[in-house]
Amino acid sequence: MTKELMPDGRPQYYVTTTQGMSGYFAVCMWWAPEYDGFREPWQTGVGRYATQAEAVVEAKQWAESDDMEYFE
Repeated sequence: MTKELMPDGRPQYYVTTTQGMSGYFAVCMWWAPEYDGFREPWQTGVGRYATQAEAVVEAKQWAESDDMEYFE
């Protein structure tokens, strides 16, 4: 994955956590170049958790294993 920084200062791909109807989960975000560029989800992690702290564990492991950065 590229480490190039996008206009918002983050790398093109990074891992974070979010919350949806299924609970908290890890998500890989990327910089979509259309319409002057914007962040959007690229792929979600495998787990769904009751707390954000549980999702952070997966997100950090994912980021490390795929040589990406983790952002809160």
